[in-house]
Amino acid sequence: MYGEVEEISTLSPSMIRIVLGGSGLDNFTPNESTDQYINAYFIPENASYSPPFDLEEVRTLGDDQRPRPRRFTVRRWNSNTQKLTIDFVTHGDQGYAGTWAQRAQIGDRLQFKGPNGSYKPDIEADWHLLAGDESALSAISASVEAIPESKPCSVFLIVDGPENQINFASSPNIKLIGFTGLLYLTLKQLCLKQSVAMRLKMEIRCLHTW
Repeated sequence: MYGEVEEISTLSPSMIRIVLGGSGLDNFTPNESTDQYINAYFIPENASYSPPFDLEEVRTLGDDQRPRPRRFTVRRWNSNTQKLTIDFVTHGDQGYAGTWAQRAQIGDRLQFKGPNGSYKPDIEADWHLLAGDESALSAISASVEAIPESKPCSVFLIVDGPENQINFASSPNIKLIGFTGLLYLTLKQLCLKQSVAMRLKMEIRCLHTW
């Protein structure tokens, strides 16, 4: 299965939204999970093939030719327009997926398998707690949209900074708390020698909430 890039938008300095469409999605069958994901295949720049391709066949190629599989959570599937929305976290030129998203152009194709998934909020629960980093934003956003507005929900997000915060559907009962990379820096501090850790301590940013 594959989709053609039809829309590209920048959501934050570290996230790009790609909307896929086309006849290659005719057999896409979503499930009810809010964490449904696809296994996407990213082709090396020097590859001699393009989507759609026979996965078993290209797996016999050399390492420099084989597609790189990466898992991505589906942000949204629109059954009316037959369009699939995927949000990509980018880290400069690091990683196949993020680099592909930054260079993507209208008409490019992305091949994948799926979707799969297993989680969906219990709408009968009294309250909900969701937590994750930028890579979990799609699943968190989809989960928030599935929670009844009358139910309290706390969302904890770990991001590089407030500018990387992605707004999603909310209600007065949803509390959003952002951590600007503090968890990562704290764990890093614990792994260092005491002298280095003490110097790093002065550089750790304060906890921000918004």
